[in-house]
Amino acid sequence: MQTDVLISFIIPAYNAADTIEKAVQSLTDVPRTEVLIVENGSTDETKQVLQRLKKKYSNIKIFTSDKGVSNARNLGIQNATGEWLAFVDADDYLARTGVATMMNDARHGEYDFFAYGHVAGQKQNSIADRKRVFDGGKLDEGRVQMIQNPTRYMQVWAKLFRRDIIEKNHIRFDAELPFAEDSDFTLRYMKHIVSICWKPEMVYHYTLNPQSVMRVQTGEKTEKYIRAMEKTAEAIQDENEIIKKAYDKYVMMHFNIMMVREVFQQRTYSFRVKCKKMKSVAKTTIFKNAIDAIRVKECKSARMLPVLLMKMKLNWLAGIIYMLRVKQNEGHEKRGINSI
Repeated sequence: MQTDVLISFIIPAYNAADTIEKAVQSLTDVPRTEVLIVENGSTDETKQVLQRLKKKYSNIKIFTSDKGVSNARNLGIQNATGEWLAFVDADDYLARTGVATMMNDARHGEYDFFAYGHVAGQKQNSIADRKRVFDGGKLDEGRVQMIQNPTRYMQVWAKLFRRDIIEKNHIRFDAELPFAEDSDFTLRYMKHIVSICWKPEMVYHYTLNPQSVMRVQTGEKTEKYIRAMEKTAEAIQDENEIIKKAYDKYVMMHFNIMMVREVFQQRTYSFRVKCKKMKSVAKTTIFKNAIDAIRVKECKSARMLPVLLMKMKLNWLAGIIYMLRVKQNEGHEKRGINSI
């Protein structure tokens, strides 16, 4: 798919009046790029700020979508003309050296999927200590590692996606998913690629936002998370057994997130009530199947410890682990460190 535009940067903008300019400034004055900003229901001054930025920078295009980050990203995909797509959140920004790295990789275009490191608060989060390529017989090795650890690998930012693969296979963000829509999109994209490249460069600056939908405890996320896992499970039905096995761990990593960010973060519930809720969620089909399928010897890592304890019927100990992670996250966020 030859086009004069090499990378289309897509930015959903919702109530982003205070942050969008920094995101845009990190992407301007770069030849062969376009910045598609999709406003989606803002109630602040976002629209006015975008009109000012459009007059200031020549590579900006502005659109308006229905409310929701998935709707915004989908409209951006629909209007993009670049050979490659990169997604940026409105409160984040790219390092100048990061943009240069991505442009160089896009220009050479050796692989179908590029993934990079990012900085969150004070912490550098590298996905690799050196360039790593997964293709041919090693492709599933890369896909498995990414699927098994969605919080590290499956976000759509700090990535490059080929637009022709997305269009040919009609890949879009699922607007019905309130959570894990990034992972769902990335997983569906990886069904159609033949090569993956991990790069050690820190191209992306992620802003820690305590008020983000993932970090604000509401007591209402559990059922939505279950639906998200069930919907994504549909995408792997025609995959090989290796990928299906990896998906069991994908599901349980999201179970961990749900427990830490929603159930055990609850201030008004007793520990006993929280454990009861955990047991109830673990009995739902999508999670029960994953817990049953994961073998004890696969539960050696710290993140798999709660799964091991639940398999051993030591649910109260799993609950203690989640409570400790809640406390750990609170400490991390005070120091500007990203965590689940």
